[in-house]
Amino acid sequence: MLFCDGPAGTFKEITESGTTLWEFINPVSAAGILTQGTTPFSNNVFRCTFYPSSYSGFNNQLFSSPTIIENSNSVSSTCTLSTTIDEEILGEETIFVYPNPANEFINVEFSGLSDENMSIEITDVFGKVVQKEISKNENQMFNLNVSSLAAGYYVLKISSGNSVIQKKIIISE
Repeated sequence: MLFCDGPAGTFKEITESGTTLWEFINPVSAAGILTQGTTPFSNNVFRCTFYPSSYSGFNNQLFSSPTIIENSNSVSSTCTLSTTIDEEILGEETIFVYPNPANEFINVEFSGLSDENMSIEITDVFGKVVQKEISKNENQMFNLNVSSLAAGYYVLKISSGNSVIQKKIIISE
């Protein structure tokens, strides 16, 4: 049986007699990758899925590592944890989004962006674009009708030339 202890950041496979076959402790916390041997903290996990050894995706795969994998993963060591995408200033560009939360309209005012065409996209939590507007940057303001969107969290992505700014928005009932 496979067990996931989310708050402790651990996965275990345990036999019916109670013998632990293996245990994995999530080595990544809110502060980044933990050093081997460090007592983990803030290393919560969400879930895991069991695949039997007969799973076809395991064919011709090697499942042993000669070293500790946390110390040899060059890709993860360059990753950074971002807990927000709500950036208001990017260089000289400034974006104001209001009201937030909104239920009928959202106003987007900006300054400092180039005079190129602007694109505004609203994406849902699954990354699906639910609304898109393209306009010439003439009056430095957009008024977006969001009354057709379901209540929830969305991401507003504003693009102009090489500048991209993303903001969290909330649609209320």
